[in-house]
This record gives sequence, C-alpha cells and structure tokens, in this order.
Amino acid sequence: MHLEHIRKLAEDIADPWTHKFIPQLIPSLTFTRTTDALEEPDDNGLFDRLTPSPFGLRYCELSYKPLPFHSRFDNISIHRLTTRTRFLSGAMASQTVRELGLERAAFHTTRPSAIYHYDTSTYNLHVPRGKSRLHSRLFELKNMRTTAREILQLTHATLTPLQSQECLQEQLLLIVVDGVRCIPASVNCATFFHQLCPSANPLFTYEEIAFLRTAVGLFRFFGYFALADDIDDLLQRSLPDEDIVFILLQNYLLDDLRGTNVVPTTSTKFILSLAEAKCDKDYDAKRVGPYFLE
Repeated sequence: MHLEHIRKLAEDIADPWTHKFIPQLIPSLTFTRTTDALEEPDDNGLFDRLTPSPFGLRYCELSYKPLPFHSRFDNISIHRLTTRTRFLSGAMASQTVRELGLERAAFHTTRPSAIYHYDTSTYNLHVPRGKSRLHSRLFELKNMRTTAREILQLTHATLTPLQSQECLQEQLLLIVVDGVRCIPASVNCATFFHQLCPSANPLFTYEEIAFLRTAVGLFRFFGYFALADDIDDLLQRSLPDEDIVFILLQNYLLDDLRGTNVVPTTSTKFILSLAEAKCDKDYDAKRVGPYFLE
C-alpha cells in the first residue's frame, strides 16, 4: 500500500465522520467467466481505478432534526389524561368521605396534614385515621396506585420527547440573586418542588410529583388551563392514614411488581400491624382518666 493511502486512512480513522477513503480500500469482487466464480481483482493499479462510493457521505449532513412543536398537544391524549386525573381525584375523595365523614373530610381537604404539619414532631397525631382497617382498603389503594401510574404514562405520551425529557431531569439550574451578584446553582428537582409547592397525595413519590409539577407548567404555558388545574387538584388530594399509605408506596407494596425483578424488603402485613400498634399506643396516650377495656 502506498504511503499516500496510509496517510489518508489515518486521517479517516482520526475523523470518523468523514469515512472518505475506508470504503475505497475494500476490494470489490468481480465475476470471472473462465472460473465461473467471484474473484478479487489484481492489486496492480487498484487504487487508481477507484470510483466514489456512496458510503463516503458525511453522516452529520444527513442527521434528522426534530420538527418544531406547534403549541398544540394531541386532543385525544389530553382527553384521556384529563379523564384519568378526574377519576382518581374522585375515587380518593369518595374514600376520604366514607372513612372520615363529610365534615372531617372537608377540613382535611382544605388543610392537608402532609402540608401543614409535615416535618414536625406531631405530624402523626394530626393525620386523620379512617374508621376501617387499612387491610380492608389495601385492594382499593392498589387500584388507585395503578391509576396514578397510568396518569404518569399518559403525561409522558402527551408531551413531546424533548419536553418529557426535560420534566425528568433530576437537577434544576437556578440563578440566585444576592444583591448585585447572580450566583448559578444546581438543586435537586424533587426537593425544590417539595419545599416550594409540597404535595399531599401519598400515591406519588417525590420524583413523580416533580415530574408532574414541571408538566403542569408546560400545560399551563401552552393554554391547557383545565388540565393543569386538574393535576394540581390531584396533587393536593390526600387520603386517611396518608403516612402509612406513603410508607407502603415507598416499599413497592402498592405496585404490580410482576416482570420487574423488584422484591420488597418488607411485607405489607408487617407495616400495617406495626402502624396499627403505634396508632393504638398514641390513642392510649391521649386518653384521660382510667382505662376501660372495650
């Protein structure tokens, strides 16, 4: 091989986007009638008889750029997302009224314990307890969690790929203004939304809430105010025994784990029994006067 071709091959390897000469160095097979077979041509003068190859085109010149977003989401996706969001909000409200009564449910809706008493030493005392055992509500809670996951999937499907990727970012870039100084900072997105606009819904994790909060901002920016309000209302909706429900969620005990290879580290029976024992202990501590067996 000539030194000129070696030099061109080295340039081709150094810049993989070109590939101008590598296809030309691969000999082609020709059909020979005397031997009735495909044979390689002679090496003499091989490089002088080469013709341009279509594989020598630059790949970067053929890259497909995503089409610009025209500010309109798919109407069917919007309708499905709105329907599932309102369905879950109604199911949670129905269970709250059934377990707490109309008056306590109304008070808990306007003053969720997860927002007004979160991260306080008396948070568990302010969480309203349902009149039925959590064991009897477990199947209903799992169905609600399934609907919550459907809402997340529908939100992914409604947004564009770039918008969905932006909503899934773990870090949020901020500019902190301190007097005349502007300091760039990076904060955790889930922590940022949890402190700025906390959610009371125990059926979503902190990361999922941050995703929905970012998606709500996009929906509101492009004029889908009804959908944005429905998602905001859902994130503010709570349930009786919200602290225990959230613990079940964090331990993957409300999700369908078939085919995921995820194994919970504890059991549902253990968490619910421990929670009931703690609630009984707190109830006994608040009793005034002698204790009577009921």
